[in-house]
Amino acid sequence: METNIYIQAMEIGYYHHEGITYERLKKILQLKTSGPIEGLREYTFIKWFIKNFDAPLMPIQGSEMMKRYYNVLIENQGDKENLQVYRDFSNKTYFLKGKAVKQYLDYLVLKETRQQAKNAQRASIVAIGIAILTLVLSIYFSAPPPPDFYVNGLEKPKSEKEIFSKHGDRIFYPDREKDGAMIQEIYELKDELNKADELIEYYESEDYIKQIRATGLSSHF
Repeated sequence: METNIYIQAMEIGYYHHEGITYERLKKILQLKTSGPIEGLREYTFIKWFIKNFDAPLMPIQGSEMMKRYYNVLIENQGDKENLQVYRDFSNKTYFLKGKAVKQYLDYLVLKETRQQAKNAQRASIVAIGIAILTLVLSIYFSAPPPPDFYVNGLEKPKSEKEIFSKHGDRIFYPDREKDGAMIQEIYELKDELNKADELIEYYESEDYIKQIRATGLSSHF
């Protein structure tokens, strides 16, 4: 799944410690995505951008500046005054805000948690497979030879719980507690992995983008 432009914008802003202009950010994002950022898409992005980036004398939402951006991007009113306001906005240097930094770092932690959970799940499955194989091989190689054809078959039956008896005084039983703990660990890892997957899929989904767009359009003036 392609990472959406909002997460990519946070990543770019996070690594540009000296700040970045909106114009430069837009160019980088267009190179990373499959389509141009313009019209309604750009206006919605600007609404999000203003909430998550900061610069000296940043115009606030609902200001006359936002109306001019709307006129340029949506209404195609490219008169000299509107275009100049848009150019001034595009050429300022911006910095990622603290709350956006935290959101981006939380996203990275979720991705790392998901990868660690996947690795741990694979390791647990391999460990259980090895344990089962070891048990089967031990039973096979430790099984007593079949009795002689003429031996009296009145030998005392062994307990159903007995797995094998290598020596007459040593009886081996399945370690149900240990096996159960390993299986429980796999279930817990799967739950953790599913939770991380759900959050990451939300951040990278169209629903997240639609929510941002809906928030921006509901208050564009």
